[in-house]
Amino acid sequence: MRDNSAAVVTGLIVAVFLWGGNNVATKYLVDTWPPIWTSCTRFLISGALLLFLAHKTRWFGSPKPLNPSLKKALWFKGSLSFTVYILSFIWALKFSTAANMGLLFATSPMWALLWEIRLVERAELIKRFIAAVLTLFGVAILFQSSASQEVGWLGNGLGLLAAVLWTFYSRVCRSFGNQLSSAQLNGHNFIRTFVWLLPFAIYDQMNASIAMEPKLWATQIYSIIGAGVFAFAFWTNALKKWPTSRVMLFVNLIPLTTVLCGRVFLNESVQIHFWVAMIFVMAGVCLGLADLGKWKRQWLSS
Repeated sequence: MRDNSAAVVTGLIVAVFLWGGNNVATKYLVDTWPPIWTSCTRFLISGALLLFLAHKTRWFGSPKPLNPSLKKALWFKGSLSFTVYILSFIWALKFSTAANMGLLFATSPMWALLWEIRLVERAELIKRFIAAVLTLFGVAILFQSSASQEVGWLGNGLGLLAAVLWTFYSRVCRSFGNQLSSAQLNGHNFIRTFVWLLPFAIYDQMNASIAMEPKLWATQIYSIIGAGVFAFAFWTNALKKWPTSRVMLFVNLIPLTTVLCGRVFLNESVQIHFWVAMIFVMAGVCLGLADLGKWKRQWLSS
């Protein structure tokens, strides 16, 4: 593993905890506010904040200029794919549960593996598939424990589509490489996503009442700052340093963080199934991150 791997792992763990909380927060919001209006306002504020930090601070490095081809790519490659993902995600939450969305997102590493199947050696490929099987087995245990919940095929179908689109968007972010800092990349994508969503958000606002309760706005601010700014900054930073499938292994932690946040904020009970699932998911993540070749070389030299 690289010298900066500890920082990357720490950032990814923080991101999946923030997104686990965001699943619970978004479910709470879309049950009360119009879904597209909720997302549109979130990305406007998040994008503006990220671009302000990118240009007024050096926390994310020096800002880089946008050439015409890069601007076009941000409109039709970055933000458009993210917009389609967001529409699938918020409507899946509308018709499903936060926990089920977390479970469906755990399939993302499998899609990433399929995209990278020609790029790795056979031994590494076998290791990745074993890691995916372990994590998916943990997800299956969690899914079985929630089988009594009444969730329609539409919610689950949109959730699975969102998982595939999230993998695709992560690969798109990786394709931008070092052309932009993580703050610039996410800031520009968020602002453009706001523009793509704006006509639907106006329709949403005209056809629904929007409650201005402090608790709802506090939840929205958490999603903007925590999940929208910090989590995406950690995520895109990791995508610049690691292959997409390796970063995607951390998606398997989102069901666990979603359940934990549901326990803390919604007082949902956690059954023994959760702890059994956590063992398999963590085992899969650790195996996926392991550099078996390095361990073998160290063992042979000892």
